[in-house]
Amino acid sequence: MNPSIGDRVRIAERLIPLRRSVGRVSRWVEQRTAFRRRIPIRGRIALFGAGVVALAVVVFSVLVYVLVEQSLYSQQDTDLSRRGDIYWSSLQSGAGLPRGPFRFPASSH
Repeated sequence: MNPSIGDRVRIAERLIPLRRSVGRVSRWVEQRTAFRRRIPIRGRIALFGAGVVALAVVVFSVLVYVLVEQSLYSQQDTDLSRRGDIYWSSLQSGAGLPRGPFRFPASSH
């Protein structure tokens, strides 16, 4: 008899608990993913595509929102600074405060 056969049997006996564990994990995964067999491959591909498009729309929307928000704040800061400079120069020239309601010149935008 070949001596390596006895070694193989002992190794196989030591691997029995590991095989049982792998089997239990395999059954658990099979139970948890059984829903996949209910949805055909075309449906899964369509859902994946819809998810990718939805994610792209959300990312693009957030990006546009942030850029527009920063642009509006910058534009508002510039307009307020320009109007403040006009009013300050009016006060320094001695013209005083304008009579009637407080009005700034119309924005050039």
